[in-house]
Amino acid sequence: MWEAAQPLGLSKKERELLESFVRAGSTPQKIVLRLRIVLRSAEGVANHRVARELRTSRPTVLRWRRRYEQAGVEGLLEDARRPGRKRRLTTEKEEAIVNATLYSKPTGATHWSVRSLARAQRVSPATVYRVWRAHRL
Repeated sequence: MWEAAQPLGLSKKERELLESFVRAGSTPQKIVLRLRIVLRSAEGVANHRVARELRTSRPTVLRWRRRYEQAGVEGLLEDARRPGRKRRLTTEKEEAIVNATLYSKPTGATHWSVRSLARAQRVSPATVYRVWRAHRL
């Protein structure tokens, strides 16, 4: 039914390194799982069988095999960078807040408060505060 994938090419030195990480009590369990996937895959065990033995999914096995092939042992020890949250405040809006702070005054006052500038710029007070802190205003 399932065809075994090609065994991963592990040198003797790499195998010993991975096995020592697996045995170490201080290695995080998520990394131990990755290392065990690679070790079992290097033995020529089919991906579905590796997934079943290690109680994970086949896509997880494929992901860590691919990561090892691309980045070696270092790729297993670190998580990939993720894009993070999208920026909600545009550069133009940030510039408008800074310019309003520096070059204008609210009517009937000597300077902007966080709340009054937030109302004028149609953003939250927290946004104004973050911009002020970023620009040391």
